[in-house]
Amino acid sequence: KVSLIGHSMGAGLNFLFASLFPKNVDIMIGIDGFKPPTYEPPTVVRLLEGRVKNFALADKRNRENTEPPAYSIEEMSEKLSKATRGSITKELAPYLLRRNVRKSEKFVEKYYFTRDSRLKFIMDSSIPQNVSVELAKRIDMPYLYFKASKSPYFERREYHDEIVKVLQEQNQDFSFHMIDATHHLHLSTPEKVSEIMSDFIKKYKK
Repeated sequence: KVSLIGHSMGAGLNFLFASLFPKNVDIMIGIDGFKPPTYEPPTVVRLLEGRVKNFALADKRNRENTEPPAYSIEEMSEKLSKATRGSITKELAPYLLRRNVRKSEKFVEKYYFTRDSRLKFIMDSSIPQNVSVELAKRIDMPYLYFKASKSPYFERREYHDEIVKVLQEQNQDFSFHMIDATHHLHLSTPEKVSEIMSDFIKKYKK
């Protein structure tokens, strides 16, 4: 069996895996990411249009093995903070950038992001809400879920709340905590979740 912990999209992917293969998961922790979002059809079309184009461009760069655009650390910090709507501050950004950048071979004192940029445009599916309800009913392992109060829901709030209710009613080992924090709460305010998380792991990991 595996133990799953994920943030944002990673938490949504874990939700899918745990619901499809519950016998293979012993515990699960989700951090400000819950289920695959349910979008309205016009939104799905708009997202797919943009993602297909950008995914193709990123894939072309990978195949050509060309160096991505390069920036100074200050510029990268600005971009990271802006991309996360300030959830990661410019002061914290340099610490996270250490694991995600490489020195440019073309420009002095500049760096580029080493992540596979195709991941930014992954074509995740919009799962109908009634399907999400059925998936949630299959999650029977201990499950700890954190929601950041200062972070968006990425879908209609009632969809999120319905799945929380399903889990609360059907899984006695489901624990839900609303935390006064932003989307990257485990990075920017770890003290708000670390004790809860540690207690959960000690209780359920034998």
